[in-house]
Amino acid sequence: MPAEAATESPAAEQPFFAQGIPVEVGKIQRELKKLWQDSHEMATRASRLNLVIFSAAEHSLRANTALVEQITLQHALRAILIAAKPQIPDTRVRAWINAHCQISKSGQKQRCSEQIAFQLEGNAWKQGLVPNLIFSHLDSDLPLYLWRQGEFSDAPSETLMDWVDCLLYDSADWPKPAAQFAIVERLAKAANLQQAVSDLNWTRLNGLRSALAQFFDAAGTQDALAGLDSLTIIHAPGARTQALLLAGWLSAGLGWKPTGGSPWRSAGFQAADGRQISVTFREKEGAGISRVELNAADGSHFVVSRVAKSNFFNTCASVGQEGHELCQVLPVGPEDMADLVSAELVHGGGHRAYQRALEQVGGWLE
Repeated sequence: MPAEAATESPAAEQPFFAQGIPVEVGKIQRELKKLWQDSHEMATRASRLNLVIFSAAEHSLRANTALVEQITLQHALRAILIAAKPQIPDTRVRAWINAHCQISKSGQKQRCSEQIAFQLEGNAWKQGLVPNLIFSHLDSDLPLYLWRQGEFSDAPSETLMDWVDCLLYDSADWPKPAAQFAIVERLAKAANLQQAVSDLNWTRLNGLRSALAQFFDAAGTQDALAGLDSLTIIHAPGARTQALLLAGWLSAGLGWKPTGGSPWRSAGFQAADGRQISVTFREKEGAGISRVELNAADGSHFVVSRVAKSNFFNTCASVGQEGHELCQVLPVGPEDMADLVSAELVHGGGHRAYQRALEQVGGWLE
């Protein structure tokens, strides 16, 4: 490490975030060992995976520490937080260690997950330090999950990606998603991770996709679904990409092909029998996706709706002109960020339906 990048946090300095203990970078492993030696009678270390979170957002160490605390309620892991602060004039690396502990089922001893946090100031984040910091502090050969928050303004190095078992990101954070998806695709292909990427924006759709899927499983609806001719999705202003992913999933499942055009003007699909399906996207304040409506020429309709902040979807289906409308209430599914990440740590990427959905609407991305 260059001399100017090696300045460390003084031992006497107050913690930068709650419960963090400032340490010198070269002494992290020793300090972690000491931490457990001092508390072995009260706590035991546990870990099943490595979770690395990289962010350039303001106050990311504080926010991600709180997030990791929630994630460790469900997962034993080692968290490595990296915050890039290029706006700080001096070039240096600061580090803290932390532990997130849960009471064991017996109520006698705590199960604890380790956290190591780095703040790379000035040009430190440009000096190739990130892979070295990660490799030097991974917990054994456990799986490595890399969560890149925000945009891929600078792509992770290929050396780092070769070690990654699953790449996490959130396409909801991308104002211009087309360029970002292209970067992810390039990274995934280079590291042979095509089936090990996890988009948290896709995970947000779990409950909605389940609610829509129950229409396809219901008796007597197959003929009506085979005659669908319009799709309407009403979404919040910041949920365009989520709405596109949903349209891609639906069209892939129904065997529709995109017909070109813009998703906000003259968008559509074509069924295998040549039938044209019009698609309408509308923005409206409220839930990420507040309404999905499918209509057929015979009068059949299928609707999933949600009031903002509600924990449930209202689903209604009616087959034919004289069909009796059947409605039910279904759960929304995970939406809290900690729950979204926890779900992906269980699944480990590999969403084939997600890849198919992206292929369907890739030409509509901005």
